[in-house]
Amino acid sequence: MLKQDYQTWMDQVEPDQDFQARLTEAMTSEPVKTPRHTFRVLVAAAVMCGALVVSALALSPDLRQTLSGILEGYTPHSQTVEGVSVTDQGVKVEIVAALTDAAGGTAYLEVTDLEGDRIGPDTTLAGGEEPLAYDSESSTALYAWELDRGGLWEDGTVEVSLSGFWPGQVRQGGIELPWEEFASFETLASTAVTGADGTALTALVPEQTHMALEGTDDVWISSVGYDRGGHFHIQFGLSEAVTHLEEAEILPADLTDIHYVVLEGGRYIDWYWKESGELALEELPEMISASYWTGTAI
Repeated sequence: MLKQDYQTWMDQVEPDQDFQARLTEAMTSEPVKTPRHTFRVLVAAAVMCGALVVSALALSPDLRQTLSGILEGYTPHSQTVEGVSVTDQGVKVEIVAALTDAAGGTAYLEVTDLEGDRIGPDTTLAGGEEPLAYDSESSTALYAWELDRGGLWEDGTVEVSLSGFWPGQVRQGGIELPWEEFASFETLASTAVTGADGTALTALVPEQTHMALEGTDDVWISSVGYDRGGHFHIQFGLSEAVTHLEEAEILPADLTDIHYVVLEGGRYIDWYWKESGELALEELPEMISASYWTGTAI
């Protein structure tokens, strides 16, 4: 998918003469200097076109093979990047390759935990990027980071800024909702909630019909039933092990005509049907998917 998307993108852009001239000048300029730190974790990558030779010292054999496969066929638009790295809070970030053209491109980052195993196969960048590959022996992950030509410096380099890493991502799909356990749904106690836009909303009071869900201890049904206005709610709770609550997603399979509010800082997510009225069981979502983190951010 990455290769197909990039090929489509490449077919739509052509370097202008000014950019080509700057690339030529950059190829003959002095080596890239150590970048300045604008975030806690910061590295820079040159964006010159050149031959691709993946460094054997920079990557593990498995990560090197993965990167070679990704860049296969794009040698004219790629380059090896060496000596561009930064270490902060025990995490080393090194740019090992770049795939670029006049519109921007992609930098490939090798991220290593020098102090333990905080970096894992489920560690995402703060922007949501997931690892392309992971080497458990060196606690090193390989990431792709999109480059924007708008950040191109006059000397032919761009700056890559990273604000953090989120370990412990959990993704679960197909979690079934146990509607067979309910003969009917009651009208439950509700509470007023103020939405982000200041709108007055209604949510169920948490933990009125607590019920576990098969396959996870981190998500459960907190309250399910009707509020006094006749709107149906399915409220989910998240365990204390779940971190980054503002980014956690608990999504019913069918989102038609339903909305949600959060309570207690995101510890509860209350989905409700905008229209009031009795709902038959066959109208309810049969399952949910969950995405959340259980690790401490770096």
